[in-house]
Amino acid sequence: MALLKHERPSGLKSGLSSISGLAAPALIYLVVTPILVRCLGDARYGLLVIFLAIPAFLGNVDFGLGAGGVLSMGRSMETGDMRKAVRLHRELITLFSLLGAVLAAALCLAAPRVVGALGMLQAVDYPQALVLVHLGAAALLLSVLTASVSILPRALEQFPKITLIQVLGKAVLWLGVTALAFRGSGLIGIFAWVLAVEFLVLAAYVLWNARLLPVLSWLPTLRFQEVRGLIGYSSHAFIAQLSSSFAYHMDKFLLAYFLGPASVAYYSVAVGSAGKILVLAGVMSAFVFPRAVGLNAAAATDALRHLYLRASRFTLLVLAPLLAPAVLLTPMLLRLWLGPQFAAKSAAPMQVLIIAYFLASVSVVPSHIYNGKGNTRISAFYATIGTLMNVSLCLVLIPRFGIMGAAAAALVGMAQSVVFMGSLENELGLGWFGGQGRLFGQLGLAALVQLAVLSFARGWVQGWPSLVVVGSLGWGLFYALWFLIPIATQEDRAVCLRIIRSQA
Repeated sequence: MALLKHERPSGLKSGLSSISGLAAPALIYLVVTPILVRCLGDARYGLLVIFLAIPAFLGNVDFGLGAGGVLSMGRSMETGDMRKAVRLHRELITLFSLLGAVLAAALCLAAPRVVGALGMLQAVDYPQALVLVHLGAAALLLSVLTASVSILPRALEQFPKITLIQVLGKAVLWLGVTALAFRGSGLIGIFAWVLAVEFLVLAAYVLWNARLLPVLSWLPTLRFQEVRGLIGYSSHAFIAQLSSSFAYHMDKFLLAYFLGPASVAYYSVAVGSAGKILVLAGVMSAFVFPRAVGLNAAAATDALRHLYLRASRFTLLVLAPLLAPAVLLTPMLLRLWLGPQFAAKSAAPMQVLIIAYFLASVSVVPSHIYNGKGNTRISAFYATIGTLMNVSLCLVLIPRFGIMGAAAAALVGMAQSVVFMGSLENELGLGWFGGQGRLFGQLGLAALVQLAVLSFARGWVQGWPSLVVVGSLGWGLFYALWFLIPIATQEDRAVCLRIIRSQA
């Protein structure tokens, strides 16, 4: 029993394709957001954001089977045990299908309570609100099923193609949503379109699975001999996933509960924009987890340490130059993009959230390494601590400070990511902050120069062209300092040269 031939892309290729894959969704987000806000209004746009957050929030209730499945599937591929891979795939599909059905049914049964708790009647009438919750339940089911059929491609490190599917899906989804909103369609029609696109994405993954492993069986099974071996690993992975889900989505639901869906509209602009930093970190380093699984299975400790140092370094070298321009230019960006009303309400929270999500991005590579080593307990512990701080502060600060309170809570909760990174470096034998501690100091010095120059240059921003020029100046200044002082290592220069050649 053998797989069809497939190419395992290099880490650099995976990272570059993932970064380039974010360009189209970012551009679409920039274009469609003001149209949707204008066409739907604050409250209904906030409700749309909540609808899209439901599958992302509840879809993580997979009891860690997704992460555990990638781990076990990756090991099976490394050892050539295709029979085990086929059995595991069948068991996971069965369990995810049952789980998705249970979660969707529970959401349908709780629909009346959900309508009241999220303040949906501020945007739509009661019958329509019930229909929207039921559509949300269907979206939740599709999200869980899609997660199940993404396990095999992730285990095979097919991240360039995964990125392509995600980019095309998001592009079709948001362009369709915008067209419907522009034509005056109600939220029910918009939500139905979202469901249709999610179904097409699911179908694409199913067809891809069948090509990667033609002997797969899609019939349900009642024997779970392979999944039983994942319970210890998956239980801690589940705690970490659930904690992260609470940290990244619960603030929206609490804002809707305390202040109504209109507040979610203002907050979602801030968190959606700032969150692109964490998304970028995630897609750049997605290859690290399956790569770490293989290295750990081969007991290649030195190679695993080298993987962490390289992946975390280049992730930070992509993200750090964005921090100072993003924070300083946020008020001007929002004023030009969404108008003075959004700038007044969303600018300060967005600045805080940019810093918060940069701190959170520090934990992405360490989390992949820990999970690849099979040690999800540490990730679960730190994720739970951060979530408890975040949600507790949200309950206290949102009623008093509104969306700024939610942003401050996120910053405090995500600060533990730095300590989490230090714990992994100690685990790898580098000592606490012995791996990237010096790098952080160098990044900080370059960022201070950026801040000084941009504090003066931002006064030139009068419109979109000058905003792009000033932002690009700040971004380019970082790399000029990095390579000309010089701070860059020989490896930095070699990677930069490879990137330039790959784009030539």
